[in-house]
Parts: sequence; structure tokens; C-alpha cells
Amino acid sequence: MTQPVPEAVEVYPSEIPKVKAAFEKLQKTFAQKPVDDPLEAASAFNQMAVNEFGAIGFEIEVEWSEASENPYGDDAKMYVPLVSISGRTKKESEVDHDRLKHEITGGLVDGVKGYIREDGTRREDPIKRIIT
Repeated sequence: MTQPVPEAVEVYPSEIPKVKAAFEKLQKTFAQKPVDDPLEAASAFNQMAVNEFGAIGFEIEVEWSEASENPYGDDAKMYVPLVSISGRTKKESEVDHDRLKHEITGGLVDGVKGYIREDGTRREDPIKRIIT
């Protein structure tokens, strides 16, 4: 039996603020909050994470690991979630390189519009090639 081909998952620059907002909402809701039932809290986190990332078009996986140290000094175990983007709700067969180029040169990544030339200089216009 053959494995399905993994989906190309590329977070485009225009999606980065949405992803950050989803992580911030999860952190605000769950970070450093004491819980009575860890399994119930983990289930609530998983459900909220799936909902938040699903709303912006991503499928995720949540992996829980035990923290090596408890910064509060008690003997209680602490668990840390690792959220990873595993796909999109609307499947893509490949990365949209034109969209990626447009968003990068439009300044959505670092706030600087333009192109970087081979000599390291920045220009607002691409190199014009003269073909004779």
C-alpha cells in the first residue's frame, strides 16, 4: 500500500499575522493557568486550537510533552503543547510561487518593498533584461 503524497504547506506572508493571532489567543486563554483536570484542559486546548486554525484555513496537529522543569517549584507535572500546521482546509497541490513572490516583494514579510539584487542592493523595480 502506498502512502499519500504529503500536501505542500506553505504559510504565505499575508497569513502570518493570522497564525500569530491564533497562537496569541491560545496563549492568552491557556498559558500559566492552573487546572484541576489536565486531561480536560488538554482536550479544551486541542479543540480550541483546531477551531482557531481551522477558521483561518489550516489543519493542525497538537503533540503534548512533559516539561523538564516546573518553574513554580512544586512537584506537579507540567505539559507543553507543540502545535504544527499539517495541511490546509482547502487543499493545494503545490505552492503558489506567484503569490509568494508578490507578497514578499510587496513588503508583507519585513515591511520593505522591492527586490534584492545580486550585489546586495535593494531596488523597487526588478532587473529588466534586454534580449537581443
